Amino acid sequence: DGVHKDVRWTELDSIPTGLETIAWAQHPGFSPPLDPSLIYVQSVHGANIDLISAYVTDGPPVTYVRPLGQQPYGGFRGSPIGMVSVDGIRYVVFVNDGLVTPIRI
Repeated sequence: DGVHKDVRWTELDSIPTGLETIAWAQHPGFSPPLDPSLIYVQSVHGANIDLISAYVTDGPPVTYVRPLGQQPYGGFRGSPIGMVSVDGIRYVVFVNDGLVTPIRI
């Protein structure tokens, strides 16, 4: 809504799932743990943020937001599709069963 001076869309980059990420996913310290065979990892290009996602058996995909080299700080339902910056405020955009949700990072 409204008029914005600067709106930018940033694509996500797929990155290989490393052994550290697979080990972490089995014991993340919060719920739900992720099935290592169903994990995929993306990064927000130029933002130093990894998005660790996995499909779960009883519902939609779960995605954890992790700044590079740190512990994830949040888990969200759905799959990330990109990042939008609106007047300098960044949002990762998730889709879950047709519902689009921007999460401020």
